[in-house]
Amino acid sequence: MEQDYARIVGKVISRYKDPITGEYIPGSEQIDYNKLVDVGAVELVKWLANSTPVTAGVFHHVGIGSTATAADHANTTLGTEYSTGGYARIIGTQSVQAEGAYGNKVYQVIAEFPAVAGRSAVAEMGIFDAATTGTMLIRLVFSPVRDNESNTLEITYQLTIEPVP
Repeated sequence: MEQDYARIVGKVISRYKDPITGEYIPGSEQIDYNKLVDVGAVELVKWLANSTPVTAGVFHHVGIGSTATAADHANTTLGTEYSTGGYARIIGTQSVQAEGAYGNKVYQVIAEFPAVAGRSAVAEMGIFDAATTGTMLIRLVFSPVRDNESNTLEITYQLTIEPVP
């Protein structure tokens, strides 16, 4: 009997852009792959099973923080999440796309954090189902990102479900 398999891949693209021209700052882009945490996996399974209390479209709150400790599947929060001064969680713009040879389904969230005077380095990000606390879907730790405080920080998260032939 032939079996079909699927793989879930999470990717995060972080980059700075000039808020006046809208152009990305050369050399500021980082692409990393994330850790789907246990509680996030449970929420995905509940959604697939049409189980309550999961509501479609709620995993669009993007949080950022400063902890560079490696992500772990047991994480339920960011290490040290920023919550004030333009760093509070932002509701990202959601979309669903099809791409790749097999028409992979890609769930995408894009969040843009404003320019902030005295910006601290950003070393982690997460996707949540609420503006504060809530359930974390994914956590990613990356090389600390620091740039000119007059630029905005754009974070794009893509969750791809792809068939494995």
